[in-house]
Amino acid sequence: MTSRSTRLRGVWPLVTVSDRTGKSLREVSGTVAGWIRTPPAPLITIDNLAKSINVAKEGPEGSRVKVTVCQRDEDGFFNVKIELIRRGRRWSATC
Repeated sequence: MTSRSTRLRGVWPLVTVSDRTGKSLREVSGTVAGWIRTPPAPLITIDNLAKSINVAKEGPEGSRVKVTVCQRDEDGFFNVKIELIRRGRRWSATC
């Protein structure tokens, strides 16, 4: 496992200077928005797919994953169909 060094980035506000601008700054107000990237981490894990058919596993913020199909092909590969439910929206995928 490799570790990445954390880089801090400075944010420098743009201040407009005019004839009436004072020599010191007393207060700064406003909003700062940005993105924070965290390292990848599993949100929902399913330990045994064959025993978890039609069982919804809960995740953060109301998301759920349900395995609807888990079958082994004649080649030894698994055919898996999952259903993802996130805040009232429903997606399904076949792997």
